[in-house]
Amino acid sequence: MKKRLILSILIILSLISFVNASSKTYNYQDQNTNSLIGPTLYIYGCTDQNCNSLTSYWNSPIYSATSSIIISGGAALWNKEFHYINCFKVKESLPLQDSYYDGNPASSKMIKQTSCTSSVSTIQLSEPRQVGVPLTITTTLGQVFSSTLSSLTNEVKSFYDANVDVKLSIKDSTNTEVYTKTDPITIPFGGTTHQFTWTPTIAGDYTILVTTNVKDCKCTQPQQDSSPASTSITISSPPPTCTPTTCSSLAKTCGSWSDGCTGTLNCGTCATAQTCNTTGQCITSAVTQQKCSDNTLYNQCSTTKPKYCLNGNLIDKCSQCGCPQGLSCKNENCIIPACKENWQCTQSTACKNNQTTRICEDLNKCGTENSKPSLVQSCTSMAEGIKTESLVQKLSSLTSPDQNISTIRVLMEYKTGLPITIIVIVLLIAGFLVYEKGHIKLPQKPSKKPEKQPEKITPVKVTDLLMSIIDSLDLEEKAVANALIEGEGIRQDELRKKLGMQKQKFEIALQKLERRQIIKEREGENPRLFFNDWLK
Repeated sequence: MKKRLILSILIILSLISFVNASSKTYNYQDQNTNSLIGPTLYIYGCTDQNCNSLTSYWNSPIYSATSSIIISGGAALWNKEFHYINCFKVKESLPLQDSYYDGNPASSKMIKQTSCTSSVSTIQLSEPRQVGVPLTITTTLGQVFSSTLSSLTNEVKSFYDANVDVKLSIKDSTNTEVYTKTDPITIPFGGTTHQFTWTPTIAGDYTILVTTNVKDCKCTQPQQDSSPASTSITISSPPPTCTPTTCSSLAKTCGSWSDGCTGTLNCGTCATAQTCNTTGQCITSAVTQQKCSDNTLYNQCSTTKPKYCLNGNLIDKCSQCGCPQGLSCKNENCIIPACKENWQCTQSTACKNNQTTRICEDLNKCGTENSKPSLVQSCTSMAEGIKTESLVQKLSSLTSPDQNISTIRVLMEYKTGLPITIIVIVLLIAGFLVYEKGHIKLPQKPSKKPEKQPEKITPVKVTDLLMSIIDSLDLEEKAVANALIEGEGIRQDELRKKLGMQKQKFEIALQKLERRQIIKEREGENPRLFFNDWLK
């Protein structure tokens, strides 16, 4: 039994090594089937079958001094090969599956590139462009050898280098070449920039021409770019040699130059408490007086002797100065101005235990609470309702059903809890029916609960009850209720836009109408608005 187990393990390990191990023998030849010596090969795993992105290379060894190379290792599902021999173009294989590395030999032919050019895309010139000042000429050169990939690994990137001669030619307005220089450089994969330096000796107009000539052995022959880049430039004359004039004893750091030059003539600075006038002479400054007003902020002159206001005049020997920043000038002294509190409060919470609360903040952050509003306010709780004795006194004064509407106003005046208000309203309506008809016709109990019909957005039938309740509302609440009479079921945002009401005032009005059960409770971010059924 143990022997069978050991044999099975050995078979499994041999199968695993067979699956993971991959090999291939390559023989390198040129187009004429001549053997080529010194191949280099990198094989990378690919992240997908398009091989747009590579993992690390896995083959070993990567170089052979003979005309063939044997690779071995663990292949990926998809693989990309880079074959390189000096003076031959890089050979990139198509994406290969791991089954390609089956140990059988393969022939790899290497070729030279027939079209080899390096384009010159831009020419940039430095400043200033004057006689005797070195001029830097920067050119941008394109790559000679390309790849199927937009970026390459460091191991194979040097395979795409190209040896190129870059030539600078400068001609004057008569098309005579006044300067030329050729630099042999190496242009890597992706291109590069190259700089020339030229110092002009004569002012005038010039043409700058940059050409490239590829001389790399990976090409069939040297090739010059057929579209060189050029640009025009004007070289100006040098500035005249300037000789300063003689400084006077009162001159400051201002003055003039001879020979038509411009600039600053340094003849020394003025003495303390002196200034330089328009003619370049040092004069003694008088004490300045500038009109000002109390509680006006001025820029700081010094920490030891700031200006101050006196009878409307800004007094100090230092001009354009005043009290330090953040202070004001009053009665010859620099003082800190008083901070004016600016309190803003949130909406009060719902009435609970006969109290509402709110949060207030001083926007000016004075640090004082001289005019802070009260955070706790008294109120009448919804659950408390109206006092029985007071309600009876009010209702006892009503002698006929015509005064039912006045009863509603009584309830509104007392701001009683809406559940009690609804009950009283129902009793008043019943009394009105008794008064008019002599009896109350009770509704029959339905045998089957009617199905709920979808709400329709239609104008509300106006009743005396509804109009009386609306008349008792505040201005914003009344505007919302009247708008709902015209089109009940309108969206909340549409109604606010129609009324042109501020968002905060509009929300407060809706909350009040909800608490009084005049409108139905809202659901969702932008609900439709409906009156409560008892009003209709």
